[in-house]
This record gives sequence, structure tokens and C-alpha cells, in this order.
Amino acid sequence: MYAAAIAFCHGYGVGAYHYYQASMLGPEGKPFVCLPNPPPSRTDALQMFLAWARENPQYMGEPAVETLFRWLAAKWPCPK
Repeated sequence: MYAAAIAFCHGYGVGAYHYYQASMLGPEGKPFVCLPNPPPSRTDALQMFLAWARENPQYMGEPAVETLFRWLAAKWPCPK
């Protein structure tokens, strides 16, 4: 089930990030996550997230999308 679990994880993260990007397109959009150019690969990003999750177990009880964006905002915040 490893391959299926990794594919599901990648798909969940990509879908959540694409939704975030679409929500930032409108006039009220204020992005808070700004990925580097070029962005990391999905595999590299997943490894970074897992390392962060091990260091921040206090967030593991939150909904997955909340935890994902907590990490993204901490890792790649937009310039103010």
C-alpha cells in the first residue's frame, strides 16, 4: 500500500495547493504562501513536510489541510 499512500498524499497536497492558488486570484486574495522558483519537487516537499511534522507533533491533531498550510506558511511565507 506504500505506493498508493504516497500517491494519495501527493494528490491531496497538490489539490489543496491548487485550491489555494485559485482562491488567491480574486481582488480580495492576499497570498501568504509564496513558493520559490523553481518550486521543490513533490517528493522533496513531502520529505520536508514529514521532517517538520516530526518536529511539531502538537499540530498533528489539526485537520490535515490546516497542518499543511501551517507548514507552507512557515516554510515559504510571502514577503510583507
